[in-house]
Amino acid sequence: MDPLSVISGTIGIAGAAIQTITVLVNEISAIKNAPENMKRVRSELSVVESLLRDISQGLQDSRLSSIPNDVKSTLQKAIFSCKDACDQFRAKLQKWTRHSGSKMDWRDRARVGLFSESAIQDLNSQLHISIDIMGAVIGAGAVFSISQAGKQSGRMPAETRNKLQSMESKLSQGIQDTDKRVRNVSMELESLSRSSQSRSEADRQAWLEEFQKLQNQLTALGQSREIRKSLYGKSRHLQSVQKFSNIHSDETGQLMVGIFGTDPNPRVYQDFRNITATRSGRGMIGVIGGHVDVNEFFSRKVE
Repeated sequence: MDPLSVISGTIGIAGAAIQTITVLVNEISAIKNAPENMKRVRSELSVVESLLRDISQGLQDSRLSSIPNDVKSTLQKAIFSCKDACDQFRAKLQKWTRHSGSKMDWRDRARVGLFSESAIQDLNSQLHISIDIMGAVIGAGAVFSISQAGKQSGRMPAETRNKLQSMESKLSQGIQDTDKRVRNVSMELESLSRSSQSRSEADRQAWLEEFQKLQNQLTALGQSREIRKSLYGKSRHLQSVQKFSNIHSDETGQLMVGIFGTDPNPRVYQDFRNITATRSGRGMIGVIGGHVDVNEFFSRKVE
């Protein structure tokens, strides 16, 4: 997909999600004497809204330009899933509070107490995954921008490399944690599927809602893993890429370009352009292992 289309699409869905969350936060805030769990939801929503604004602004002012295109595409889907979860919760909230005006009616308070806990827990799960995803993208964007700016000089500073490695460690741990959650949710889903035949017709709707909730969690966790894996790969690439161009060795020159004395060879991406030598000039380029005798090579007579 065209990068500009991905960016504009992500900004658009982020804007729509911000609108949905703003309305939902205002509706919760307008309920006086609302239960504590509702107030906690409002707090989580405010965090998500702030991150969405950072994402949108970062895409517009190029702070997130170094984020891979596939991450932006997956991020767009994750934001849409978050918006959808908020829309569904808002519909339930309006149903629960239909008797209330500026102050929560006792009948609605009882209804919220009875039925909202599960729905709030479901929304919080989705919000936490969204917070993790957006936080990872924003953090990676900042580190990638610094690293790419540093490499303009031809060499990555040690401080920048340390930041990338620290980020990689967090991304790797995040992938492991996500895999564990995926296994747990998958087991819940499998158990729920086995119990479908024993459900009465009256319980069928509740079963379907629980099944859909678990499916949504699996989708969101999959998006989280995909984004972290791509960010990890981008970080590894930044640390192992080398670019060389317009280098010449004259008749008495000895050319050495690349990585030397490494055994076994590391994973490295190298880009060589316009590397030249005269007939009697000589050189080594690429990744040269420690078993190569460089002095012996350069001491040979040219035939």
